[in-house]
Amino acid sequence: MTIRPFRKEVPRLTTEYIDELIRRAVEGDNAAFEMIVKQYENKVYNLALRYLKNADDAMDVSQDVFLQVYRNLGKFRGDSQFSTWIYRVTYNKCVDSLRTIQKKRKSIALSIDDEDFFETPQLKNSLEQDYEVHARLAEVMNAIDQLPPEQRDLMILRYIKDLSYAQIAEILDIAEGTVKSRLNRARIKIKELCDHDGTKTEGK
Repeated sequence: MTIRPFRKEVPRLTTEYIDELIRRAVEGDNAAFEMIVKQYENKVYNLALRYLKNADDAMDVSQDVFLQVYRNLGKFRGDSQFSTWIYRVTYNKCVDSLRTIQKKRKSIALSIDDEDFFETPQLKNSLEQDYEVHARLAEVMNAIDQLPPEQRDLMILRYIKDLSYAQIAEILDIAEGTVKSRLNRARIKIKELCDHDGTKTEGK
C-alpha cells in the first residue's frame, strides 16, 4: 500500500458504497481497500501535514493510519461516520508522532512557515490570484499555531477539516458544549493576535 497525496481527487463515494467497500475489504478484497485508501488519502495526509509541519513525517503517519485501519477494519461497527473514525485514528497517530519528535528534539518549533500547507491544489490557484487573501490567511494560520494545543486542535478540525461539532466531540472524547466553548475562546484569541499584528479579522 502506497499513499500518493495530492493526486487528482476521486469522486466522493456514498455512505452506502463505503459500507459495501468495508464489507468487501474485511472479506479480503484488496481492491476494495485500495478504493477506500484513494477516497481518504489526501484528507489524512493534509491533516497529518497540518499537525506535523513536515512532509516526510506526514507521509509516515499516513502510512501508519491506513495500516491500522486495515488491521482494525473488522472492528468498525458504524457507530460513527467512517470518516470520523479515520480522522480519530489520524489525530491519535499525529499526537503519538509529535511526542516521539519532541523526545528526539527537546525543543520543537510550533510556529513555522506554512508554505507547504498553502501549496495544496485546492488553495494554490485562488491564493496566487489574491496576494492579500494569501497574507491574511497566513496570519490567521500563524495565530492558530500560537494557541494552546487543545484550542489549536479544535480550530484545525473545525475550520480546516470542516468537521461538525459532534464529530469533533467524538474524536477528542469531550462534550459537544465543551467543543463550542473552547472554539469561542480560540476565535477570540485569534482575533486578538491578528489585530495585534495588524491583520483585522472578520466576525467572531
